[in-house]
Amino acid sequence: MQAAGFALRSVIYAMEAIILLRVICELFVVKRDSAPMRFIIQVSEPLLIPTRRLLKRMSRRSRIRMRMDLSPIVVMIVLYLLSRLLR
Repeated sequence: MQAAGFALRSVIYAMEAIILLRVICELFVVKRDSAPMRFIIQVSEPLLIPTRRLLKRMSRRSRIRMRMDLSPIVVMIVLYLLSRLLR
């Protein structure tokens, strides 16, 4: 059981690092067609797309227009909470 928890926490930490790296690369305008950036996007999108849809739906209901993509922040918070639960 401890080994499974350790493995899951390791995956969560890796995803946190990839999402953080993606945000940093997007801030510094790294070309999206470079091989490392394509890999980062390919790995992080499965978590970010559903979060974007959820945030979009919530913003429509509240009639608040979001000007920036908050999905990486939301995913990072959820991953952090999951890692805390696994301790």
